[in-house]
Amino acid sequence: MLISRTIILLGGHNPEGFKLHPKYVDLIRRHISAGKLLFTTYTGSAVFASTGLLDGKNATINHAVYKWAKENYPAVNWTKGETWVVDENIWTGAGAVAGIDMVASWLKEPFGLDILTYAARNLDYEPRGIDGVSLVIPRRYDESGKQISTHELFYH
Repeated sequence: MLISRTIILLGGHNPEGFKLHPKYVDLIRRHISAGKLLFTTYTGSAVFASTGLLDGKNATINHAVYKWAKENYPAVNWTKGETWVVDENIWTGAGAVAGIDMVASWLKEPFGLDILTYAARNLDYEPRGIDGVSLVIPRRYDESGKQISTHELFYH
């Protein structure tokens, strides 16, 4: 099951001075070493960087703490302006909404566009691409050629 192979690490408002308990660091280390997925969003990238497991990897973080992260975790290849970054089995998102879009992008990989479209319509959500602007789900049209909104009610 894909979900049992995934860790989602969320950040908080201030990662400065925050340290994960060694047991959590060990769990994450084993998880990453086994090739399992790890998603972070917002300042969760800084929490993850504090373990040393992000050293040498490409990652992004929220713009509000970008400078701080570069200064405190210089061994991480921080990128500025990216909505999310994927480096092997580690996915880092710049913010909360970017994290939602990032997970939607991942969902498309193993399950396909039809499942992503179904999930998005049920959530009344229009996922954006990695550029933060382009739409992931193609525009849809009814039989008369009228565009159908993701926000339009539909029945199963």
